[in-house]
Amino acid sequence: MEFRVLGPVRATAADEEVALGGPRQRRLLAVLLAGEGHVVGLDRIITAVWGDEEPPAGASRTVLSYMSRLRSALGDGYVATRNGGYVLSGRDASLDAERFERLVSLTKDVPPGRALVLLDEALSLWDGRAFGDLADEDWCRPAARRLEELRLVALEAREQARLDLGAHAEAVPELERLVAEHPWRDSFRGLLMLALLRSGRQAEALRSFQDHRRRLADETGLEPSRELVELEQRVALDDPSLQFVTAGRATRGYVLTEVIGEGVFGTVYRAVQPAVGREVAVKVVRAELANDPDYVRCFEGEARMVGRLEHPHIVPLYDFWREPGAAYLVFRLMRGGSADTAGRATGGWDVTRIVRLVDEIGAALAAAHAAGVVHGDVKPANVLFDEAGNAYLSDFGIAAPIDPGDEQRGAGVATARSDQQALAQMAWQLLTGAASEGGVAHTTQPGTSTQDSAASGFDRALDADLPTAVVAVLRRAAAAEPDDRYGSIADFLAGWRRATVDLSGAAGPIVAA
Repeated sequence: MEFRVLGPVRATAADEEVALGGPRQRRLLAVLLAGEGHVVGLDRIITAVWGDEEPPAGASRTVLSYMSRLRSALGDGYVATRNGGYVLSGRDASLDAERFERLVSLTKDVPPGRALVLLDEALSLWDGRAFGDLADEDWCRPAARRLEELRLVALEAREQARLDLGAHAEAVPELERLVAEHPWRDSFRGLLMLALLRSGRQAEALRSFQDHRRRLADETGLEPSRELVELEQRVALDDPSLQFVTAGRATRGYVLTEVIGEGVFGTVYRAVQPAVGREVAVKVVRAELANDPDYVRCFEGEARMVGRLEHPHIVPLYDFWREPGAAYLVFRLMRGGSADTAGRATGGWDVTRIVRLVDEIGAALAAAHAAGVVHGDVKPANVLFDEAGNAYLSDFGIAAPIDPGDEQRGAGVATARSDQQALAQMAWQLLTGAASEGGVAHTTQPGTSTQDSAASGFDRALDADLPTAVVAVLRRAAAAEPDDRYGSIADFLAGWRRATVDLSGAAGPIVAA
């Protein structure tokens, strides 16, 4: 048995048309299909069956008669009466819409070759518009539009898979057709521009954008989207990153390639966002953490809060989502390595480098604190660099578990003053070349002999190598007791700048080995 909602609404049994008793019987089947597994009330059924006509006085009894015929045509068990309405149950039947959605869902996290096979199979189920000539009726429109939008998403994914497989020339004709049919859909336009560029047709890619811009202005008075404008600029510059053919693991519009970092919380991949030809970093949080109820409850709210942070020295969060078994965070790709790897490669840094680092990361923390966000995990591994040596703060603790032995995570609460202490400790570690696990990284529990010993070592290292004013500022910011530190990160920075104003030399780029 097969119930179709992709294309003209009909039911077939044993590959033969079922006689459903005319157009009203056909409308009855359609309204049940449009319910998508939910109970459809009698009033809605009557509205759908009679359309623009006035229902007769005995419409309810007539519906019962139609329903009886439908049950006879489809067989026992397919139409159920529930809560004063009716629901269509697929049972062992195949509903094309459900099959289509299932096939599309299977393309997630599979290589482009397999995704292309699944998408071709899914799209082959389509035969005209969803619900055919009934698609524009009020009772049918939401379900029809949802399916049509899913179809466009599947078409986009199919052409993206072709580009990921290097089939640029093959994709061009289909993308030209899709752009002609859906001229305002930026995703199709962007894919066409990429396909043309990768086929050696840069001028045509630029001309496609200009044609779109003119038509958009003439017919709507609007400008192209920011993403499409950025893509056009990169095409004009022949940005080499747009030539990536990435047949790696695909997820949510990103193609993950090689691993560029791994830690106790997750793995970081270099990835490509093919729709805009952009390289990004995707952090995949480990399953045991992503499934933790506390993490699930906090993840989205914290990610949204971090995503709103805008500062020249904070790594921007572009996207995020969670699913059973994993959580994903998409960041700008930083190509200059981390302070941790740079420190291990070079040993202790000179003071001019530290001056620049503290200024940049301190300013990032000040902006975050002003927005009500505490980082909670400031350390060399979370300071990244671009190719010019500018420092950026990353990983605002979204994926970090609670560590009761660390003030930054103690009692589940990180504070602005613990961020201040961690920044001072990090400066000490980089100045002395200390391992990121040692030194004063754990000197946050006052009164213990371990803390006293570590703090003493901190003082000796500072006193040996730095001007007295710099030593005083770092010692105060790294004090074991929060009340002994500066009142805010801004106060710390003010003291830091006063102490370092006479230090000469310019900090060069800090590049990991």
